[in-house]
Amino acid sequence: MGFEKNKYFSHLGCVESISFMGREYLDQIVTHISYNYPVRVIYGDTDSCLIIPTSPIPAPNYIQLCHDICKDGTSMLPQPMPLNFKEYYDIIILMSKKRYIMYKNHTLKYKGVMNAQQGYCQLAKDLYSSTITSMVNNFPKFRLFLMLINIIQIV
Repeated sequence: MGFEKNKYFSHLGCVESISFMGREYLDQIVTHISYNYPVRVIYGDTDSCLIIPTSPIPAPNYIQLCHDICKDGTSMLPQPMPLNFKEYYDIIILMSKKRYIMYKNHTLKYKGVMNAQQGYCQLAKDLYSSTITSMVNNFPKFRLFLMLINIIQIV
């Protein structure tokens, strides 16, 4: 289950059970969201999911929709497990599980990619950042979104 190499949790049988239950609840909520809201879940992990609108929605309306989804999703979970809205990003570029780049207010936020990890030279990180920044600044947002979704579906 991914805990073999973890020095803290490898010996605890309950960890697998907790992780399994997290995935089960996430699957139920993802199915519920997909059928009841104008969004598409594009990524889910044991404790989070990323959703995108099925058509363009102004950011304030979309953020409110996300809060409504969280409130509805929380009602499906045992207490005290809340589903919380974390952040809104204009663009999210997903590369693989736990590897993505988020863009908001002319700022890039990296998860699991070269710029988020140590051990890469600064030149490579700068080139990576400038390429991604150029990409998000030179494409209309929804066109870039559609292009990336098509790439994700192909892979």
